[in-house]
Amino acid sequence: MNPVMASVDLMSMKKTRSSLKMPRKENEYFAKRVVHYLNNMAKADAKSTIQHFVKEGRRRTTVTRIIKRYKDTGKTEYAPIPDRSIGK
Repeated sequence: MNPVMASVDLMSMKKTRSSLKMPRKENEYFAKRVVHYLNNMAKADAKSTIQHFVKEGRRRTTVTRIIKRYKDTGKTEYAPIPDRSIGK
């Protein structure tokens, strides 16, 4: 593959990857997976946890933010969305 085509492919991958947005439930489930891995598999080693999920294709910043939020709050749940009542 020539270098020009390679750069075009990388550009399209980045655009596609950033335009895909996971639903909230999937994000919460992923956060639970990250914390479970952090506590049980990586023995609280954030660096190896980040590397593991980056190899899965997740963004480093996403995994880092999940770990930071867990260490700050002790929770994996997302904060409730303001002004959204639960259906009856």
